Amino acid sequence: MTEKDVVKKFIDSPLHISDDVLSGYGDKAKHYRDLVCLLHLLLVKHEEKKGFVFASNGRLDNTLKICMRLKLLWEKPEFLGLLPVIPKSRKMDEKMADVLVKIIHENYRVSEDPTNPQFVQQEGSFIVCSMDKPFLQKIISDEMNQKKFAKIEEYPKCCVDAFIEREWDDFEILVTLYDQQEIEDRDLEINDKKFAEYMVRSLGVSAEIATKVSWVIKNHGYYPQPHPLIGRNNARLVWSYVQTSEKYPFLIHSACKNCLCNENSLSAKMNGRFSRFCKNRYPELHESIIVATKSIVSVAPSIKSKLEAFHGVQL
Repeated sequence: MTEKDVVKKFIDSPLHISDDVLSGYGDKAKHYRDLVCLLHLLLVKHEEKKGFVFASNGRLDNTLKICMRLKLLWEKPEFLGLLPVIPKSRKMDEKMADVLVKIIHENYRVSEDPTNPQFVQQEGSFIVCSMDKPFLQKIISDEMNQKKFAKIEEYPKCCVDAFIEREWDDFEILVTLYDQQEIEDRDLEINDKKFAEYMVRSLGVSAEIATKVSWVIKNHGYYPQPHPLIGRNNARLVWSYVQTSEKYPFLIHSACKNCLCNENSLSAKMNGRFSRFCKNRYPELHESIIVATKSIVSVAPSIKSKLEAFHGVQL
């Protein structure tokens, strides 16, 4: 199967290889990002872009199928997850911030087996694609954090900083909530208490910090239901992706407010470069992305109203 055949087959019947940021708003919205993911793999294949990272999404089999069909080099690193970066705007205690990052790095959960309630390290699922083998080998030899992820993807620094700030704000919101609540509202369930005890033993942190970290992680979304204020922050992130899709349809990242308002921004220039590449080499894919973008534009008001109604936030 030639590269053109792979692209045509994917356009006709897209595999779900992207994240789920727009998947709750119909197949057209979901597959728009799948098409853009394919474009970015092609950019990597033709060395128009250094690398592309697929984070854990439960669909790595689909991703590997496309990588193999495109004869694209890839590696699965040993690190367990995408570490947050502590921004310069950090407000919480430095020790608290360090412990949060440490716990997320270790990526532990309590075993669901009631007869053996030990801590189990969860498996990470990352794939890094690149045609530069030495670059790949270097990338997989170390942990992955948000800045390193963005560097591989060559995202504009302003957009990276905005994303890091928004992601870290989840933790700041929860720490503030914890500090403001009454003791009875901060009670931990049995598994969370075990998690806190584990931190005290293994990390040598105080019981106070361990309890607070356990509560923050529980309400951050590592458990089934995130706190409503976190939901509002996530709603803003989804809306930023919708806005980016409307303005810069060939980008995969969330453009910051400055980039969205400036036609000469780094994101605007990147979108133009990717669009020209796609139009010149894969006109059918270019047209499919444009058509899919129109579907995003048509449902954007509905997405906005649903996000605002569900999360109680003004976007």
